[in-house]
Amino acid sequence: MELKLTDWDSFLYESRPFAYVALGVYAVSVDQPDIIVLGFAALLLYLGILVLRMRFAARKGASLPSLYYESLPFLYLAVGVYALAFLNASKIGVASGVILLFCATRVFHWRIQYRRAVEARSAKIQAASAAAPKPEPIETFKAE
Repeated sequence: MELKLTDWDSFLYESRPFAYVALGVYAVSVDQPDIIVLGFAALLLYLGILVLRMRFAARKGASLPSLYYESLPFLYLAVGVYALAFLNASKIGVASGVILLFCATRVFHWRIQYRRAVEARSAKIQAASAAAPKPEPIETFKAE
């Protein structure tokens, strides 16, 4: 059984554990964090990594390269936001942040387009195979 979601729901579902990890890393990077903030940061990091590992283990054909491939646009997004938020005094930091955010949005867009095309093609193939006439069984003759 495959879970079908709209693009926005799918994006939110897929990005949630990365958001947990990013928020946990951000909470740790705050100047003079409180012990409560560190505790919640550790919890967010743990839960984000736990959810990622469970999803990774549940997917067919999951491998380390596929995990790396799937997480790259989220990494671009996180580093781009970090560069814009904390390196805004530097022109190189701002330029790098903008470029990384652009790359992240392009990669997301390309993947959504490709996955839609694959879904449409597989639906078209399934419809064609369902509409095709089924061959009649061949009768075998026994030699007497």
